[in-house]
Amino acid sequence: MRAAIAFFLHAASDAEIPVSPHFKIPPVRSGNGKPVVRRTKSTTKGKADGGQTPPAPLPADPSADLRTRYIDMLLKKVEEQDQMDGELLDRIETLLGYEAEPKE
Repeated sequence: MRAAIAFFLHAASDAEIPVSPHFKIPPVRSGNGKPVVRRTKSTTKGKADGGQTPPAPLPADPSADLRTRYIDMLLKKVEEQDQMDGELLDRIETLLGYEAEPKE
């Protein structure tokens, strides 16, 4: 019966199904009737964050660094020019996510 209870509670924990905090895994008893104290891995799941684990951080996008460097290079080029180049400014706006204005 202990194995069935332990299996259910571990399965519920792995599936992140909330169970009452009053349900505990029964202790393993040795041959002489005394409980055996076993150390389990401590997890922070279900403690301070209300049972939800934070999402794993996304891996750094290597193209984001290249994009930033490209935008910086274009901005320096704009600063060096005496006259504004509309095409260059349109490229910068496109990289920054601004939509092009409709031409009349």
